[in-house]
Amino acid sequence: MILKFLKAMWNWAFSGFKTVDSDLEDKRESICLECKFYMARQEKCLECGCYMPLKRKIKNQNCPIGKW
Repeated sequence: MILKFLKAMWNWAFSGFKTVDSDLEDKRESICLECKFYMARQEKCLECGCYMPLKRKIKNQNCPIGKW
């Protein structure tokens, strides 16, 4: 899991730290809230283990099961 995180951060840095606009972030959040793999209390995805408030903001990230 740590290696996945480091790779994601490397790719984010390489992309110039690009983030999504607030509308897309809100759309991603609404999808997560309905997902069976999302742990709302911890704001974590059980499928990839990521902290979702951060992951949803990063432009080059995606849902591990292809929902966004």
